[in-house]
Amino acid sequence: MGKSCFRMMIWKGCCILMSKKGRMAQSILVLVSTMSFAVTGCQQNQRIQTDREVLRVGVVTYTQDDPFINALTDKLKEDLKAMSTKDVKVIVSVKNGDNDQKNQDETIEEMIDAGCDVLCVNLVDRTAPAKIIRLAKQDDIPIVFFNREPVKEDLMQWEYLYYVGCKAEQSGVMQGETAAEYITICASGRRGRASGCDQQNGLFCQNSAGCGHIS
Repeated sequence: MGKSCFRMMIWKGCCILMSKKGRMAQSILVLVSTMSFAVTGCQQNQRIQTDREVLRVGVVTYTQDDPFINALTDKLKEDLKAMSTKDVKVIVSVKNGDNDQKNQDETIEEMIDAGCDVLCVNLVDRTAPAKIIRLAKQDDIPIVFFNREPVKEDLMQWEYLYYVGCKAEQSGVMQGETAAEYITICASGRRGRASGCDQQNGLFCQNSAGCGHIS
């Protein structure tokens, strides 16, 4: 397979992921919006009252080195801040666990101590959310897990635990179809304008996700 066709295959895969990013961010936003009506943390935790209520949302990812997660987080942060009104101010704090579950647990504990009302968590280890759940539950702080799904038994521990993500099977099928399509095109020698591969001038991808030129 030629390098340009391989790059085209990777780029189309990125386009698919970026379209998922928007849908996932919107799903998380809907959940946070719904939960914000039920959150009374400012009164329950005896925080200082102001004329304008404050909703504090903590977003904690597994690492800062994942481009997809970073793009998703940026979109989520933008949408959450847009929820602010004259009556409610939304404050979003974004941190990461540095690819270490213990570090992520400590980061989330710090956010809870700082007065977080809702948590959005991209787990380092999907099998080890026990401490996070315990800490959030004892302070009545809902958690929206995203992109990495906790095991079913953990999600069933409390009614205010949620998960937003794409079906792994669907993602695998889409990636496989993309790979098969471009392997076939490049193997048959139909490269250049017909396939979207251009070894001399980078590559161009046009689809419903609105992808453009990449050098």
